[in-house]
Amino acid sequence: MAMAARGMARLGLKPGRILSSPLPRAIETARLAAKGLGSRIRVEICQLLRPGIPTRDLVAALRKGRVRSLLLVGHEPDLGILAASLLGVRAGFIRFRKGGLCCIALGPRPRVEWHLTPRQLRKIGKGVG
Repeated sequence: MAMAARGMARLGLKPGRILSSPLPRAIETARLAAKGLGSRIRVEICQLLRPGIPTRDLVAALRKGRVRSLLLVGHEPDLGILAASLLGVRAGFIRFRKGGLCCIALGPRPRVEWHLTPRQLRKIGKGVG
């Protein structure tokens, strides 16, 4: 994950907030991402990212927020379902591997900006490719 976080830094990611599931492994991953990004943003625990929480609850909370850029650390299949909900497409359209990353631009026409696997992020972190 540390190399993947380095890849995120090389991509120039600067999230306004980092929200993590309260599960220990997710918190650890979120902290590694924050450290790799050189970010002074503290990881915030978000109960709505717990496995099995209805996606509509998190979507409603995100739509109320005014944060321009947000990094979410959670679990599959919930993150994939969330991404599909934000995009207005069927569940299963986007799947995440552990350590994968997706950038979704919201607005009148939500769209996927990019979707990277952990392997691609590690290669970017190493400066390969």
